[in-house]
Amino acid sequence: SAEAKLITELDTVNYELFKQAYFAFVDLNKFWDKYEMSKFLKKTYEMEGACLIIESRHGDIYSEV
Repeated sequence: SAEAKLITELDTVNYELFKQAYFAFVDLNKFWDKYEMSKFLKKTYEMEGACLIIESRHGDIYSEV
């Protein structure tokens, strides 16, 4: 029926929007974490409160760690 087809199409659109929002939120969280860490660093090699950020390439086995 036309109603079932419309519901299926809306579900597809809703899923795609949810997926986009999720990945935008993940990216924003990563950016925020880096910003928060950078506030503790006053110079390039500060001794107290220094942070180390390790990033791996997208898709590496440890990219989510």
